[in-house]
Amino acid sequence: MSIFFGANYKKSELVHNLAIDLVDLDRGPVGREISEIIMAMPQSMASPTWRFRADIRDIDQARRYARDDAWGVLVINSGLSGRLASALTLGTDYDASLALTMLKQGAYHPMAQPLYIQSTIAATASLVSAQ
Repeated sequence: MSIFFGANYKKSELVHNLAIDLVDLDRGPVGREISEIIMAMPQSMASPTWRFRADIRDIDQARRYARDDAWGVLVINSGLSGRLASALTLGTDYDASLALTMLKQGAYHPMAQPLYIQSTIAATASLVSAQ
């Protein structure tokens, strides 16, 4: 019980101190649009803060960063703009599950991850897909 209460202590004042990182490996128009949507979302004291990371260059580096230094990372996968453009113009198959990758760090706090990090990333991905 103490872990649960600790995770909820002053939630409305402290959760914004948790950061979720956004990494755009696509670097194309679709990745840029997704990044703009996420970074323009209203911030709240009761939800994690989004940070944009331009220094991460590949998925392996993003995985290492998520494992060693982050609460959570949402990666816009490389080639997303090209795959979507190809599907729209040429009719090739498009697999939407290859658009985003969620990376999480489970070792920091067992309650904060599902309550704040994972739920925020999932809600954000849902919001972006609806746009």
